[in-house]
Amino acid sequence: QGVARNFAAASYLWWSLGSNFLWGVTAVILSLLMKSLGAEGRAASIMLAYVLNTLVFIPFYIGRGLCPKALLISRPVLLIWVDMLFLLGLSLKVDLPAPSRVLVMLGSYVFVGLCILSLWKSYVYRETQ
Repeated sequence: QGVARNFAAASYLWWSLGSNFLWGVTAVILSLLMKSLGAEGRAASIMLAYVLNTLVFIPFYIGRGLCPKALLISRPVLLIWVDMLFLLGLSLKVDLPAPSRVLVMLGSYVFVGLCILSLWKSYVYRETQ
């Protein structure tokens, strides 16, 4: 959402519409293709739509200066993507009992939270320099 606000501030709302359109169309098509997988298929389709949208629009975001490169391409961001892909693969391939799922999700929340904290600290440090 922070990048989306930068679109409005820089008068790139049509690009924002294009980004949302790409995400929405991709999510719907993948949801239809993966509906036999149930809830996991829906979750996977939404995440894959975000992956595609991110890969398509990252060069635009960085090229137009709408977001600092370090907030889009960095070790913590990569680790967050790896975590999401790990959770997706785990949910599609392994049938864990509910208590184990809760522990995995809590661990993932803590991990992602630490990655976000690391991003925030590095961003605040850069802004004060």
